[in-house]
Amino acid sequence: EPLKPEPPKISPPSLKKEKDLGVYSQEDEKEIEHLVTEKKELFQTQKTSEHSHSQIAQEIQKQAGLVLTPDQSTRFERLVDSRLRHVRSARQTYQQLEDALEQGGIALSGEKLSHTMELIEKAFDQEEAHHHTTQKEQKQVFQGKKQEKQEEKFVQAVKEDQLLAKRYVEITGKPPQQKMAPLAPVGARHTGAISAKEHFRRQEERIDTQKVRQVIEASKPVLSKKEVSHSSPTISEKTSGRPSVQDVRFSQRLAGPLEELQRLTVEDFRRLGATPQQALSKIQDKIDLLAEQGEEQRIAAIQAWRNAPLHQAYVAIAKGAVLSGANIFTYADEQQGQNREVLKKEELQAIMQLNELFRY
Repeated sequence: EPLKPEPPKISPPSLKKEKDLGVYSQEDEKEIEHLVTEKKELFQTQKTSEHSHSQIAQEIQKQAGLVLTPDQSTRFERLVDSRLRHVRSARQTYQQLEDALEQGGIALSGEKLSHTMELIEKAFDQEEAHHHTTQKEQKQVFQGKKQEKQEEKFVQAVKEDQLLAKRYVEITGKPPQQKMAPLAPVGARHTGAISAKEHFRRQEERIDTQKVRQVIEASKPVLSKKEVSHSSPTISEKTSGRPSVQDVRFSQRLAGPLEELQRLTVEDFRRLGATPQQALSKIQDKIDLLAEQGEEQRIAAIQAWRNAPLHQAYVAIAKGAVLSGANIFTYADEQQGQNREVLKKEELQAIMQLNELFRY
């Protein structure tokens, strides 16, 4: 029986990156690599944050001298993590620490409860400070990269103008009398596989630079002596002694929605509406308006709200109530006689409602 020929081997399609397809330029590939790196760093940061919150909870447990079972310890770590991630407010965290074990709480009371809550709020403030610093650094890096791209586009536009002027001289034998219009918008793709810099380099190599120099030299005007008319003497701006109007400049300071939120005080809040609920509705509208511009603007709006003097006044009352072991409304009533800026019960309820709506 004759042997059957072996079927041809079919190799799987190669997953290697094909070269010179004319789809992505070198600039595109660098940008893609940069985005992939940023996503990996963000994922790693999230994992590190979860791990660090667990360590913070364990450290608080030691400092407060809490003796918990493994299940209670896990419950405590989740509670601390939810507070640090703004899932629970200070009041909700305090309530769960106080609740009985059967109700899902930790069953703390008295000095132990106050001390534990104080440690959690201290860790919360440290996390907030670190978060603000990180955001500021990331913004500075982003602004720096943005400025570099703008400068690169400007340099590219200048080179393109120079290139067009040289080509005009080479073709017509005359120097250009005005700025040449570019053949394509600044930053437009010239080819699929080469960058703009490479495109300009190749174009410049094709120009006869010697001919360009000759035309420019021949077009230079002959210098002659200046004749000044005695009938109409010229007065220098420097010798006139009168200041130029252009020396006086006014800088405009405009307050956008973010700045308005960040500067909001207790008095401003009371002027926004006849009732705290009306004022709450106006603040919510501002944040919703910014949220329509994207998730980044929404986060910036919520951060501006949390930095506002109004919100800081609420935080001060909440912390004071926690440390004294009193109800937040009772504590606020006790402080009313000492400081007119202390928030009232209805105002506190409105701010709590707003904080519940704008978590991220």
